[in-house]
Order: sequence, then C-alpha cells, then structure tokens
Amino acid sequence: MCDTHTRKNRPDVRRRAITDDQKARRRRAILDGALELFDALGFDGVSMAAVAARTRLAKGTLYLYFPTREALFLALLTEQFEAFFAALDAALERPLSQQAFVDHVVCDLRARPRLLHLIAVMHTVLERNVDLATALEFKRFLAARAQHGGARIDARVRDVPAGFGQRLLLWLHALAIGLHHMATPAPVVRQAIQADPCLAVFDIDFAPELRAMLTRLLHAPAANASGVDR
Repeated sequence: MCDTHTRKNRPDVRRRAITDDQKARRRRAILDGALELFDALGFDGVSMAAVAARTRLAKGTLYLYFPTREALFLALLTEQFEAFFAALDAALERPLSQQAFVDHVVCDLRARPRLLHLIAVMHTVLERNVDLATALEFKRFLAARAQHGGARIDARVRDVPAGFGQRLLLWLHALAIGLHHMATPAPVVRQAIQADPCLAVFDIDFAPELRAMLTRLLHAPAANASGVDR
C-alpha cells in the first residue's frame, strides 16, 4: 500500500474529465488505486467502493471506465501480461539454449506475483463477469501476443521445431495456474501439510516444479512436432 506522501503527490482526478488526456489520467488513477489495494489486500479484499475511496472518485465514475470489478482486474492483468511478453521479447533478442530459455521464464514468473495471482482467477472469476466487447478485446490481445511470442521462441530457442512455441506458451499458462494454486494452498491445508510428514508430496515449491516441468516438455517427444498426438 502506498504511503501518505505518495497519495499527496498523485494528480487530483476528481475534476470532470473532458479531454482524452484527462480521461486517460483518470483511468490510470483507477488502475493504480486498484493495484495498490490488490497488493495490500489481495483480490478478494478489493471492492469497487474501496477503489473509489482510494482514488477519491465517486463509485459511479468507476463504472464509466470499468463496468464491473472483473473488467477492472482484467485490465490490470492485461498490463501484467504486457510486461511478461515484453521481457520475453527482450530475452529472445539473441538465440538461447533450451535451458537458458527455461531459466528466464522461471525467474521472470517468480518475480511477477501479481501476474501469478491474477491468472489464478482469470478463467474462473475475471472472464465470467465481463461483456462481449471486453472478452473479445482481452482474448484477441492474448492471441496476438501468444502468436508473436511463439514465433520468437521457434526462431530463437535452439532445437525447438517450427510451430511449437505458441503451444508451449499455452502449456506454460496452464502450468503456471496449476502450480500456483498448489503452491499457495489455503492456510488450514498448509497447516495440515506441515503437521503430517505423509503429506509432504503436496508441499509444492513453484519455481523448481515449473523448471522441471518445462524442461521435461522441451525434451519430450511431443516437442519434435507441432500439435498434439491424437
């Protein structure tokens, strides 16, 4: 959560937004306020009313920019994906070995807890309370970034067959969601795992498990051809 000094230096967006620039600044202020609350309280702890209070805007004003709380968080998730793919593009400016690629992905995702927390609720919550226009915009953005990122992987990661990169990104998405859920169990489940040595199999460490699974995927026979065996 930002401190009082940060709030005092934030532009005052309470005045009516008329120009495109004013509207963009107000939208940015809403996103920043929601992100600060998300960092402090987690997804479940953030309401539109809390974001309105944080940004000193009327609650109704928020709905002019984001019709639902889920649409607001989907916009935040879009920015998190943008940062991930930008880092991937930068890493793939030069050829990489498969191990160097895996190292980059694991280290990068481990450093992005916001992305991991938000993709964990992406399919089950965020995408279930948005309108068609918002869903189309988000999915088209992801499709374009996955296509571009996949082509970069095909071209720059050694010994990766043509057409495999995009599918690898889809698998990475699924792995990150599943492993994040398993590595961050409910407090009572965490307590149970720690109390019974027989439950140690469920004590998942995100980064090492992701590293092992990505390495296995890249070395698996399925990596020798695009698509999935049928």
